Order: sequence, then C-alpha cells, then structure tokens
Amino acid sequence: MNSYRGFKAETDGFVFCSLEASTDGARGYVTCAVDNTIIAAASVHNYHHHDCWLQYSGFCAPFAKGSTVDVRLTSTSGFPQFKVWRIPSTSQDWKFMKPEKLTVRARPGGDWITAEKDGFLNGVVTVSDDGPRGILRLDCVKDQNGYFGNPYVSGRPLVSAAVHVWHPKDRWISHTSGMLPVRKGYLFTANFTPTSGAPRAEAYWTAVIPT
Repeated sequence: MNSYRGFKAETDGFVFCSLEASTDGARGYVTCAVDNTIIAAASVHNYHHHDCWLQYSGFCAPFAKGSTVDVRLTSTSGFPQFKVWRIPSTSQDWKFMKPEKLTVRARPGGDWITAEKDGFLNGVVTVSDDGPRGILRLDCVKDQNGYFGNPYVSGRPLVSAAVHVWHPKDRWISHTSGMLPVRKGYLFTANFTPTSGAPRAEAYWTAVIPT
C-alpha cells in the first residue's frame, strides 16, 4: 500500500486530504508537512466492538510556491485509505508566505493577534502516548467586544480540533487539525485546553500578501 504523497510546489495553493477507515478494525492517521513542519493532520478509527465509529476525517493546508509538501499515512491497524488533492492558486495578485509558528496558550488567557495581512491559521494537535486528551480552538473576530460580548461566539469556537488516546477503551484519535481563514485587521487566537495528560498543540500562520 502506498502510504506517501509528496510534491515540490510549482505554485502557491492548497493540499486537501481525505482519510477513511472503511473496514472494521482499521485505524491510523495522516500528517501533512510543509518544508518538514507538520501543519495539518487527521485520524480515523473504526472498531464496532467498542462503538468507535470515526470513519472519515480530513484536512486542508496552504503551501507557498517552492515548498516541499509531504503527506504520509501511518496505519496502526488494518488498512485505512487516503486521497490527496493539490489545488493550485492561479491568482497573479496574491502570494502565499511560508508558515510561521505561533505561540499557543491555555484558555482562558490566550493571546489575541491583530492580522497585519490576510492569511490562514492552522492548528494541529498530536498525542504520542496513552492517556492524553485535549481540545484546540481557533477563533477570529473583528474586535474583542464581538467575542466576549457574544456568548454564542465565545462559547463556540469557529474551528476546533480534539485528540483522545486511551488504549484500554480503544480510543486512538492521536492526530487532528483545523484551518481558519483570517482577514487583515481582524483579531485571531489559538487556545488549547488539555483535559488529561499533555497533548502537543501547535499553530501556524500563513500570510497572504499582494504582489
């Protein structure tokens, strides 16, 4: 089984990946690295005996022209399947920058960053051992009053990603991610809430600049 897709980006663009555990007992995860930095991931687990039915997952990630993009599938049981699409940006007016790592804070004291350019916020959460779980949330608002003054917004993230690995109960969601577009001048943040152990959460900013 071919568990790798990769390319050298000839244009700016996006990579889309879908992951499926189509048979009972199949599980695994897929990661996307841009220039050797993992900025997106997804996990699936299909195990009828323990009522684990996360059969489908996927992600989207931006890449800049000249980047090396690697998408790798790791099967931990059975034969999960994945598909990858490369969507080039044909615009002559915009240019994608390389991803920049951001600081992820624990809620509720997350940092708000004013976007100096349009761009994309990617967050990825991974677990390497048994027991940890947690939730990463990505938010973007025009101003903080629009966030804290609105319970619907502040209580529900625009984008979230969660992991949970607990082998005795067959919980195997070890890699997950999310992506959020951000408008220039808006505020954005990445906050992480670990609920057990110490999962690893990271966020990356891909700026889009006019040419």
